[in-house]
Amino acid sequence: MSRLQKFCNSMLGKITHFILIFTFLTIAMVTSIVYFIEKNELLNQAKIESDMRLENIANKVNAKLNIAKTLAQTLASTAHLLGSDHQYNSELIMSVMSNKSNDSFIAGGGIWPEPFSLNKSKERDSYFFGRDAKNQLVFVNDYNKKDTKGYHQEEWYVPVKLLKKNTFYWSKSYTDPYTFQPMVTISVPIYINKTFFGISTVDVKLNALDNILSQESRKVDGFAFIIDRNDKFISYPSEYIKTDDGVSVLMLKDFLKSNSYFKPISDAIDKIVEKNLSNFNKDDKDYADALREQSYQIDDNDANSIVAMSKGNDNIQNIYIENFLKAGADYLVVLKTLPSHWKIGMATSHDLIFSKRALILQVIVYSILFSMLLVGFIGYFFLHKNIVQPILDIVYQLTHSPTEYTLIDTNDKGELKTLVDSLNHRTKLLQQSSEELVVATRVKDEFLASMSHEIRTPITAIDGFVEVLKKEETDSKKKQHLAIISKSSDSLMLIVNDILDFSNLDSGNVKLNNTCIIPTDMFEELSLLFYEKAKEKKIYINLKVDENVPHGVIGDSIRIKQIVGNLLDNAIKFSTSDSEVLLNINYDLLKKSLHVTVKDYGIGIKFENRDKVFEPFNQEDTSTTRKYGGTGLGLSISKNLAKLMNGDLILGFDNSRGSEFILVIPAVECKVKVAEKLETVINTELDYDNLKLNGKILLVEDNSTNQLFVSMLLEDVDIEVEIVSNGKVAVDVYKQNKYDLILMDENMPIMNGIEATRLILEYEKENSLTHTPIVALTANALKGDREKFLDAGMDEYISKPINKKTFYSTIKHFLDK
Repeated sequence: MSRLQKFCNSMLGKITHFILIFTFLTIAMVTSIVYFIEKNELLNQAKIESDMRLENIANKVNAKLNIAKTLAQTLASTAHLLGSDHQYNSELIMSVMSNKSNDSFIAGGGIWPEPFSLNKSKERDSYFFGRDAKNQLVFVNDYNKKDTKGYHQEEWYVPVKLLKKNTFYWSKSYTDPYTFQPMVTISVPIYINKTFFGISTVDVKLNALDNILSQESRKVDGFAFIIDRNDKFISYPSEYIKTDDGVSVLMLKDFLKSNSYFKPISDAIDKIVEKNLSNFNKDDKDYADALREQSYQIDDNDANSIVAMSKGNDNIQNIYIENFLKAGADYLVVLKTLPSHWKIGMATSHDLIFSKRALILQVIVYSILFSMLLVGFIGYFFLHKNIVQPILDIVYQLTHSPTEYTLIDTNDKGELKTLVDSLNHRTKLLQQSSEELVVATRVKDEFLASMSHEIRTPITAIDGFVEVLKKEETDSKKKQHLAIISKSSDSLMLIVNDILDFSNLDSGNVKLNNTCIIPTDMFEELSLLFYEKAKEKKIYINLKVDENVPHGVIGDSIRIKQIVGNLLDNAIKFSTSDSEVLLNINYDLLKKSLHVTVKDYGIGIKFENRDKVFEPFNQEDTSTTRKYGGTGLGLSISKNLAKLMNGDLILGFDNSRGSEFILVIPAVECKVKVAEKLETVINTELDYDNLKLNGKILLVEDNSTNQLFVSMLLEDVDIEVEIVSNGKVAVDVYKQNKYDLILMDENMPIMNGIEATRLILEYEKENSLTHTPIVALTANALKGDREKFLDAGMDEYISKPINKKTFYSTIKHFLDK
C-alpha cells in the first residue's frame, strides 16, 4: 500500500478529506444560491426584454403584411367598377397595383370573380397581374383556361367565401411557379349589393421578412424564425437555406430531420396548435367539412388550421423555452402567435443575458473561497493537535502490542481516557472468556463423540435382534411388543441425530449437496412416508402443489426433506384426531424461490411464546415437553438448515388455532435428466375389504410411485387398469381402445391433463362417440382448482394424497352408471 493510500485511510487523512469536502461543498452551496438568485432575476428581465424585441419584430412584420392587406382591400373596393371592357378592367387593376415602393415586396395581385359573375358568357374571367423576369407587372391568363381546374376551387379562394364581410384570409406559404420565390397570398372577399361577387388577392414575397428577422436577431447574438399555420418555414432560424430539390419552402418536420436541436420549439408549437383546436364546436366541424368538399387542395389538417385561424388567437400567450441548446450554445426562446396564425420566435443568447452580472458573481465566489480556505486551515491544525494525534497514539499501541490482550495507555484526561479504561477492562474480560470457551468446547466435543458411540452401539444391536424376532414370532401380542420396541428405538435414534445435527450446525460442519431435483415427486414421496403415522391418528395429509412449481429446481433434497419431514412430524404429533395437515408447495417466479407451508389444526402456539419456538432445547412450555416428548431441537435445526441454504423458516402470523410454518429457500429452475426412478412399495390397509368393481380404467400419471400406488388400489377391487405417462400418449391410446373411466393427472411432460382432455372431448364430438367420464387425479388442490378442471370439461376431481374413501366412492359412482 502506497503512502498516499495509507494517508487516505488514516484518521488524519479522513479529517483532511472532511475539511476539504466541507469547504468546497459550502462554497458550492453558497455560490449556487447566489447564482440561481441572480439567474432567476436575469431570466425574468431577459423575458421582459425578449417580449419587447419580439413585439417590435412582430410590428415590423405586421406593417409589411398590412401593406398587402390594404392593397387587397383597395382592389376589392374597385370591383364594382369593372365592366365588360377587358382593356378598361386591366388598366383599372394595374393602376391600383402600380406602386414603386412595393415592387420589392408585392409579387402580384388581382380580382377573381365567381363563375359567370363578371361576364355571363364566361365561367372564368379573372384579372391577375404577376411580375415577369424584369419585375414588371403583366397580365396572367393561365387561370382562365378551360383545361385547368377552376380558380374558385383553390385553397386561397374557397375559405374566403365563408368569411364575414371585410375580413381577410392568409393562404399557406408556397413557392411561386414562375419566379420560384417563397410567397404567401392574402385574400379578401368582394361583396356587391350584399351579394358575394368573388375575391381580391395580393401575393407577398417572403424574402423581405428574412431581412427584418436577421437584423433583429444579430442584436441579441441569437436567431429568429417564422412558421406559417401549416408548419412551413417562412423564415429560417439560421442562414437562408434551400431543400435538396431547390424548393425554398420547407416543412417543420423535414427541418427536424437534420436539425434535431429544434425539437423543444417544435413541441411548443404543437401545444399552440392543440390549444387552437381544443375549443372546436359543431359549427367549426361543419365549416371544416365544407372547406374539404369545395377545394381539392384542402385536406383535414388544412381545414382545421383554417377554422382555427378564423376563430382568432387573442388568448394565446407568449411561450418561453429556457436553456435551449443549439450547437453547444444556450438560448432563451420566446414564441408568439401573429393574427395570421403564424408562429414567430426569437432566441437570445444566455451569454448576452448573464454577461452583465458575471463580474459581480466572480467577486462573490472568490471572497467566499478565500474565507472558507482560511477557516479550513485553522480547523485542520486544531483538530490534528487535540483529536487526531491522541487517537493515533492509541492506534499505534494497539497495532504494535506483543499480544491481543496487551493493555494500552493515554495522556488524555477527557473522553479518550474513559474510552481507554473501558477498552482495557473489556480486554481482561475477553481474555478470561476466551480461556473458558476453549475448555468448554473441548469438553463438549469429547462428550458428543462419546455419547454417539455409546448410544449407537446398543441401538444397532436392538434393531438387529428385533428384526430377527419379527420374522420368527407368530404371536400377535408379542409382535405388538416388538413393534413398540422398534418404534422406541427409532425415537431414540432421532434424538441422537437431532443432537448431532445441532452440534454440527453450531460448529459449521454441515455441507450442502445441491442437485437438480423434482419438487413434486419429492413432496409426494415425503407425504407418503408419513401416511401410516397420520393414519394412526386419523389425520389426513393434504398435499397441494401449485401449477407454477417448476418440474426441476436446484437444491439439497436430503436437507429439504429433513426440514419438511420435521415439520410434518410435529404437525401430526400436535394435531388432534380426525383433522388434517396441509402441505402447500408454491413457487415465486420473480424471486426464484420455493415456498413450502405446513399447517395443522392442533394445540397451536400462544402469542407470547412465538419467539421461543426456534430456540434450541426448548418447546412452547414444559408441560408440552412432558406430554409429547422430543428434544426441542427440531425447529432450531430446521431454522439453521434453512439459513444455510440462504433461505428462512418462518412461523405464520395466526397460530391461535393450530400452527403454520413456512419454509422459503432459493430454488433456480433446472432441466431434470431422464433416469429410472426408484419405486416405493406402498402397503395400505383398504377401507373397503369386500368392495369389488367391474370396469377398465385408463390411468394417466407420469410419477412411477403414484402409478404403482393407484394401480394397487384399482387392482385390489378387481378393476383392469392401463397406465400411460403423459397426455399425448393418453389421447393416442384412447382413440384405439374403449375405457369406462379415465383418471387424468394435470402436471405432466409433453402434454398436460387439461390439453389432453380438450383433445379427447373434440375427438368424441367429431366422431359422435359416447362420452367417457374423465376424473382429475392431481396434487393441484388450491382454492379454485376444482372449478378450473370442471370448466375444462372434466367430470369430477380427486386431490392427492389420495383419500381411499373418496377415491373408491368417486370411481364407483361413475362405473355404476
